[in-house]
Amino acid sequence: MASANLQWTRKGVAACYYSILLMAVLLIVANVLPQFMAAGYKDIFPLMSLSGQLLKWVYPVLQIAMILGVGLTMTAPRASKVIPWGVAFLIFTTLVYLWPSVVYLGNLPASWLNGSGINFGYPSIVPFIQAWLFTGMLAQLASWVVSKNSNAASTQQNTSETDTRGWEKVSSGLRFLLVAGGVWLAIWLTLYYLPAFIPSLSRFYMRFFRLWMMLPQLGVFGIMVLLAMFSRPVTRLLRLLKHHANDEASSSEDASINSSNRSENPGSRTASLQPFVIILTGLALASYASYFASQKWLAPAYTNKQLEKFKATVEELNEQFQKANAEPVSSIGTNAPNIMLQPLEGDAIPLESLRGKVVVLNFCATNLPTSNVEMFFLEQIANQNSKESLEIIGISAESKSTLESYSKKRKITYRLVSGKDWPAPFNSIRVTPTTYIIDAQGVIRERLVGMQQLAKLKASIDKILASETKQETQ
Repeated sequence: MASANLQWTRKGVAACYYSILLMAVLLIVANVLPQFMAAGYKDIFPLMSLSGQLLKWVYPVLQIAMILGVGLTMTAPRASKVIPWGVAFLIFTTLVYLWPSVVYLGNLPASWLNGSGINFGYPSIVPFIQAWLFTGMLAQLASWVVSKNSNAASTQQNTSETDTRGWEKVSSGLRFLLVAGGVWLAIWLTLYYLPAFIPSLSRFYMRFFRLWMMLPQLGVFGIMVLLAMFSRPVTRLLRLLKHHANDEASSSEDASINSSNRSENPGSRTASLQPFVIILTGLALASYASYFASQKWLAPAYTNKQLEKFKATVEELNEQFQKANAEPVSSIGTNAPNIMLQPLEGDAIPLESLRGKVVVLNFCATNLPTSNVEMFFLEQIANQNSKESLEIIGISAESKSTLESYSKKRKITYRLVSGKDWPAPFNSIRVTPTTYIIDAQGVIRERLVGMQQLAKLKASIDKILASETKQETQ
């Protein structure tokens, strides 16, 4: 191996390593400072502003240095097999930073950005993946030198035993790090993207683990752990590379052997400044530049389009809501059907058995935010009225276990019923939540479509309660 090429490889390794190190420090600081702010340390705010500026200006420089460093590291001999890992690194980086432009130009859903709206780019898992791919390059490089030294020893060439042991330690350390990082990365990606294939997990994450908030923090933690294990083998690798290059430069015998090998064995030729390496490195740099260009010129227009789409959706929902409320309610003033209500506990209850009370039937769904808000309001109303005069029943098509879990977590005290395929007029509900208020004689007095504010719910129920009290006094 030509010592000049090894020197370029060493410079590439150093550029990548220190870029990853500094990026990790920036990301960790940027994620830790808000935790202090949330804990009440308001004096930390100037530091948060400073870290934001550093992320804005220093992070891009470090990304560029890392991309160039990978290109330089790929000048190592082909026999070291660092090129496939370097190619994977450059292609990954190119695709990652081109993706926002694809989303913006295609007007794809904002969720497809997966957090790229953060001011320093993608979530912290991106530099972790870059660091992991770079670790693969170093592991291949160290394994190749170990093999080379082993071959040199078998042919009785001058090889330092200390250097050989050092390379073996570096190689084993980097390979362990590569495997451990791969396992951690697989677990992280599975946790992050599994809800996209199993939507019900999204609600599970939000309710119990708040994983959507924790996963970016876990990405930063992964970088921190990686660096703790990464620093020693890489610094040792840099030292050994320097020593190895100096040995080859001063040994005419080794230079003669390497020259012969290059002419006889194509596999040991250097990859210095090969066109495809230059092209891939240039593409990665261009994609990173396109990311910033997209944030400046494409993102504002995309945001406006998304807002217009959101407004159109809201208007459509409002139109449906208004249409549902504008329709004549033929059921008002008619007797409610005697449906069988199976609460979470106890025997089934015929609706007719509740005559003598004002009954509120709230057709709901616990996975809808609007229903959650309205159920909270109904719980307040239930606590303010006597059970002898008012009966509130929540009815959902969800499973009994889902309702039981929801009731325990949200501390819902009124009855919840699991069921569907109800008779008219309860079979024509088009908007959830929808609420029917039935008087003490079993007559439907009011229908409320969509989520209602507490004041509206309370006024409608109190109106029916007051009329019942008036009838009793007469």
